[in-house]
Amino acid sequence: MDQIIKYVLGEMRVIADAPVVFLAALLIAAGVIWWALDWRYGGIIANRDSDIATLKNRIEEYKNKAGGASPDEVKRKLDDLAEMTNFTIGANWRNLTSKETVDLQKYFSAITPKRIQIMYSNYRGKALARSFENILRAAGWTDIHFSEGGGLGYGISTGPGDSTAKVLKAAIERATDFKVSLFGPEEPNEANGCFIAVGINAPEPHK
Repeated sequence: MDQIIKYVLGEMRVIADAPVVFLAALLIAAGVIWWALDWRYGGIIANRDSDIATLKNRIEEYKNKAGGASPDEVKRKLDDLAEMTNFTIGANWRNLTSKETVDLQKYFSAITPKRIQIMYSNYRGKALARSFENILRAAGWTDIHFSEGGGLGYGISTGPGDSTAKVLKAAIERATDFKVSLFGPEEPNEANGCFIAVGINAPEPHK
């Protein structure tokens, strides 16, 4: 303890003998610390100011685009638009798995080939419709016509309601988890062939 007291007293004598030098060193040290703090936190404040300005600009853009509507009102409008789009265009149809493709080709091969039309409502069902076409060709069907079609409704369907359409429906439902509708009445004359239609991928709206 005595040694600590002697050390402190000795340092105080040094400071007392050279007060100007000590004060100058103290001021320099304080200046360096102030500069470092100003540089460090000045940059943080500048970045925060920039972020705040960006957020303000985005809020103004949102207000202009939303026409003064509240976030809840905008969400309701977007939900209504999504629902309308779902019933009008539907979701993307999934791709067939490898097993489904193999099984479907086997079942299609057991059906007597005839003229068939493969149709799709919009681009969201085109890939699945093309898969049906390719599998039919691999199964030995040759008189195949591929096109976009209107008024195909919802889901997958086969038609007209003749024996071939029924067998195609059964084959697709057996190989996949798709539910297939049978379109049209029973028709004994199959001269006009049949079709597979990929409609809108959405639940049919209540009428």
